[in-house]
Amino acid sequence: MVTERRKSQRRNAKGLIALTPKGVAQVANLSSESICIKFTSNVHFPDYSVMDLYDATGLNMVDVFAKKVWSKTLDDQSGYKLFRSEIVAKFENLSPSQEYQLRFYLRQQEKL
Repeated sequence: MVTERRKSQRRNAKGLIALTPKGVAQVANLSSESICIKFTSNVHFPDYSVMDLYDATGLNMVDVFAKKVWSKTLDDQSGYKLFRSEIVAKFENLSPSQEYQLRFYLRQQEKL
């Protein structure tokens, strides 16, 4: 039996990108508490980071503070993989405006 350890359900994020100090990343999924981002290159992501989240639907969250929970980088250079690094980070100290935008975005994703 698989036990779900997450406190909140993650939603797929189609078209959502994160601008980080390490470059642009594709958001794979997110919840009200955390985010999973993927980079096309090998990235050593810091323990704490500030990122901006953008989506074509109008989501515009700037200066989102996050703490890295875990990361995975592909070392195998053989074979083609679009994404080389994957990072999961927990949101920290979201402003009321950021919390509102995130909740709104997640509700919109439920409808898709």
